[in-house]
Parts: sequence; structure tokens; C-alpha cells
Amino acid sequence: MTIILSDFVADCNSKSDICRHLGWPLNGSAFRKIRQLILDQGTDISHFGKPRYKYPREIHPCPVCGASFE
Repeated sequence: MTIILSDFVADCNSKSDICRHLGWPLNGSAFRKIRQLILDQGTDISHFGKPRYKYPREIHPCPVCGASFE
């Protein structure tokens, strides 16, 4: 069975998401297999580790000290 990661990796945010998509367990063996597939296929995972928010983030000023926060 050949797995083509480029078909769905853009919708995933981590190796765990790829495991869930494939129905694999979340363990070291599956992560090593995914890492090897990524290296072999040259799949772009530059978006991994960046949070995806449901709503846009807003910057608010603190009414006491004036510092900004999200």
C-alpha cells in the first residue's frame, strides 16, 4: 500500500493529525514511519506547529497598564 502524503497533509497541523487521518495509533512507531514518508516524498510541513485558531486573534490594550495582549 502506497501512501501519498501530499493529498491531505495540507489539512493537518502535526504528525498526530496525520496519524488520525490514516487511522494509525499515536505512538513512536507511527511517528517514525510518518517522518520517513515525509523525508522520502519531500512533503512540505513548514506549517506544522503553527496554531490554527477558530476565530481571528485580536489585540486589546490593558486598561490598567496600557500593555497590549491577545
